[in-house]
Amino acid sequence: MTSSLQTEQHGVTEPDTGFFVGSAAWKDSHPDCLLICCSDHRYEGSVRELANHLGFSHPHVIQFPGGASLVAPLAATLGFLPKAIETLVERAVTMKGFTNIVIVGHQDCGAYKESSKPIIDRALKFLTRGKSVHDLQLEHLLKAARQIKLASRNASVKVFFAEIVGDGEQHIKFSEVPMKK
Repeated sequence: MTSSLQTEQHGVTEPDTGFFVGSAAWKDSHPDCLLICCSDHRYEGSVRELANHLGFSHPHVIQFPGGASLVAPLAATLGFLPKAIETLVERAVTMKGFTNIVIVGHQDCGAYKESSKPIIDRALKFLTRGKSVHDLQLEHLLKAARQIKLASRNASVKVFFAEIVGDGEQHIKFSEVPMKK
C-alpha cells in the first residue's frame, strides 16, 4: 500500500500539509538506556550512533541546551533551572527503571559560550578561577553524572565528551570521561 504525501500542481511538487506518515516502522519496545545530551542538532545523529555502538538499540533520549551539565550548580548562574532538569531525569528513571544511563557533552556547546550579559561573564570568570571551557564542561558533566547516579538508584552511568575531528570531512569523536568512585 502506498500513499502519496505530496501533491503536484503546475509541475511543482509540494508537501501535503494534511498529514505525514514516517517511513520508520513503529516499535513497541522498552527503552534499553537513558541518553542525556544537549539539543544541538549538529551532534544528534552521532549521539544516537554512540548509543548503538554501546549496544543500545532503543535509547530514551532527553535533550535540552547544555545537556546533563545543567544539573550542576554553577549552571544556575547561566539562568537555567538545574533542579527542574534533575527532577525531569529522576522522573524518567523512576518511570522506566533504567539501569544504564549515558551522558554526553560536546565541544562548541552554546550553553558555554559567552553570554550577552557582561556581569554574568565576569562572575563566571571569577568563579571558574580561569579554567578552560573544556575543563569546566568536564567538571559539570562529572558533577551531574554523580548526582544522576545517586538519584537513579545504582544505575550504570557512563559519561562521554564529543569533539569534532578531521581536516577535510569532519566527524564526531566520543571519548569516555572516567567517573571517580
